[in-house]
Amino acid sequence: MSQDDGSIAVGVARSGSRRSRCLAARRPVRSPTATEPLDCGCLSPAEQQALADLLPLLICGEETAISVFERLAVALQQQLAPPLLADLQRVAQDEIRHAAYLDRLRAHLPVPTDTMAAQRAAHFLASLRCAAPARQLVRLAALDALVCCVLSAMLRPNARLACARDITLLLRRIQLDEATHVRITRACFIALGVMPTQVAVERAEMQQRFAALLAASADAFAGLGVDLAVVTRHWKTTIRHGQIGGASA
Repeated sequence: MSQDDGSIAVGVARSGSRRSRCLAARRPVRSPTATEPLDCGCLSPAEQQALADLLPLLICGEETAISVFERLAVALQQQLAPPLLADLQRVAQDEIRHAAYLDRLRAHLPVPTDTMAAQRAAHFLASLRCAAPARQLVRLAALDALVCCVLSAMLRPNARLACARDITLLLRRIQLDEATHVRITRACFIALGVMPTQVAVERAEMQQRFAALLAASADAFAGLGVDLAVVTRHWKTTIRHGQIGGASA
């Protein structure tokens, strides 16, 4: 495991360093509450529509992750130490909370115009399921790390969402949690003896599949000022340097 594993930060890079922007922020981020209203007023109608068209991708991912992590916590009871099992159960609880956050955001946005987005996401996530728990953990670590990169691009200071403090607070909380999930799943598959060569193969395939999924929503990302070409170049660099979703640096 790399020396950076204990201090992953999301969206904050050290000055003068090539450290991934997916590395988790040390600054605490307040968790949103269910009773707080969300102000989307600073976003134009087109920007609100773009965000609405991307939400099905995020919501489907959170809802699927709940059952996957719950299943892994049961399947690995005899193979992982109790602290790691507790971490997996905590991840499932985080995903329940994330799904609630995104449902709340959806209620403040228009109906998606991309009626196939949720179906594409469900098909993608179904293709990632496998019977081998260790391999499933590798895939989840890589996926969560790539999601961190996408959220980082959506939340950068000059992005369209920057004016919407309530939305950025909500998405930043999810981003920070996902970085923690990368650490947890990585620790679990390392404990199960997964070899770095296996990790490299799985994460390369994940990168390719995820890029194809995002490409189908390129117009919605562009509506929020996110250039997917820049995002994919960024995650290729971070994966190549072993900074996300890998067994070692």
